[in-house]
Amino acid sequence: MREQGFTGLKTNIIAKWVGKDKKLIRYHFQGLANLQKAYIKEKDYWPPFFKKFALSSDADAIEMETLFVELMKENLRFFYGDEEMQKIILWQISETNPVLKSISQAREVDGAKLLDKTDVFFRNTNVNFRAVTALMLGGVYYMVLHSKTENSVVCGINLNDDKDREEVLKTIEHLISWSWKQVVNLGSTEATYLKSDYEFQLMERLASRFQKNHLEKKIDLALVDELSAEVSRVYAVLMGKLLDLTNETQIKTFLKVSLFRLVRIADSFYLEKGYDNRESKLIGDMILQIITPVLDMVWGGLELPMVLWESNCMVFDEDILFLEDRFRKLQIETELRGLTLMPFHRFLERSSRMKWQDFLYLNQYKKHLRELLSNHHLTQDELLNSMISLNLNDEGIISYFKTKIKEKILGQSDQQLKEILLDARKCISQLAFFPELSFNPEKQHAVGELLKWLNSELDYLKDEPLDLFVNPLKIKTKFTAPQLAVWQKLKYDNGLYDELNLEVLSEKIAGNFSTRGQDKLSPFSIKSKFYGKDSAVTGPIETMLLKMLTDLRAARKGI
Repeated sequence: MREQGFTGLKTNIIAKWVGKDKKLIRYHFQGLANLQKAYIKEKDYWPPFFKKFALSSDADAIEMETLFVELMKENLRFFYGDEEMQKIILWQISETNPVLKSISQAREVDGAKLLDKTDVFFRNTNVNFRAVTALMLGGVYYMVLHSKTENSVVCGINLNDDKDREEVLKTIEHLISWSWKQVVNLGSTEATYLKSDYEFQLMERLASRFQKNHLEKKIDLALVDELSAEVSRVYAVLMGKLLDLTNETQIKTFLKVSLFRLVRIADSFYLEKGYDNRESKLIGDMILQIITPVLDMVWGGLELPMVLWESNCMVFDEDILFLEDRFRKLQIETELRGLTLMPFHRFLERSSRMKWQDFLYLNQYKKHLRELLSNHHLTQDELLNSMISLNLNDEGIISYFKTKIKEKILGQSDQQLKEILLDARKCISQLAFFPELSFNPEKQHAVGELLKWLNSELDYLKDEPLDLFVNPLKIKTKFTAPQLAVWQKLKYDNGLYDELNLEVLSEKIAGNFSTRGQDKLSPFSIKSKFYGKDSAVTGPIETMLLKMLTDLRAARKGI
């Protein structure tokens, strides 16, 4: 899909690309259509979105506004970063396909469950919120496909530019907020909304005054006192309402709605890193006071106020210095150090807006890491396993683990290879599990991802392959398995073979050759032996090459 687009998803092309018989598609998926459907369902981010962005049963207008703002902004972020999903949407609008149609219809059914709840709010307004949502959704798809396909602009906006992309995210929020403000004007229909809205109006007016003063470089000594008094009043009101709530759903909804508003107000008072920002700190401190007793009920997707991000940057800077010092003393290798510190650097660099789930994860991660480093005899394997246990499910740590396993199995026999993989699987499956922690909540837990990989590698080493794969015409060689692997890769590297990649080559070697004392070969075993440097492997090959060269030269001379 990434390399050829949807036109490449044909039976023969797929079979050739993976180097397997096309009959396997029917064997595993009962046909190409089911394979395509399984692939698209795995890549489609909308089903988990609909689970994540769920409304409470008695959701009011402000909860709905908050949800749709976050949902549509997340859609832009995910679609922009997911090349395969871009190809799928392009495919969907380019041809009639029953598989795509069924998936699209299922997506519409899930989306309708959300939109149905908005209809009553807009019934007596001039706003068609479904149309607003459709235009934003279609606009995001169109702009992303333009920017990614041709690196082109739409109305002067280039989504490949970080600033332009941030402006579009802001505009999405403005459009949705404008729509829901029309609901507020209904009065009686949304009395609850207006009442909640009133609690924040004075602070928002003070924020506007603050911004005006800053632009005009005007000193307003009274503003801090007024804001301080208003913060105390709002805190008392919000805590009173919080104590009146009787169930978890009500508390979570109230926190989501109130904190979303308070974060926006806190950011309205925030200037930039390095300023005093005392006005923003007043609201940031109030937010912390509100959430401290109910921390586990705060919505993870809520953005972290800029003032709290800044204050924690100094704390995490000190943590990095401490951890780097401990790593040096423990002689942890540089690459693993960098991977372990990566969550801290992500927070400090603020490549994207930090959320509460990022903040809470980093604090728990730091706590466990400090406890771990109190062990003065900590090994690199123990540190790596702890990162996996703490669900540092970043591609870097996953790839690092795979590389370490591949280094261990290089040049080993099939039996030794199997034992190494089984030991690794046993170790990973027995790790302490922290399901509440997640570096990337959109990805599978690191433990699950690595177990899936280890199981797939072990599948290569099954003693009895399906009869489908038995080849009665295998070429018998006098090589050992390591010698055969190096010999075939040598020919591949020098252009003798025209295979797509080493994965395909290893499959074909295993399927078409047997070695001295080993009739059955596994692709994984062959691939692990491609880089053998032992003289017992390379010596006989060199001797044979020299003899072949002598014979060839003799043939040219007619001897």
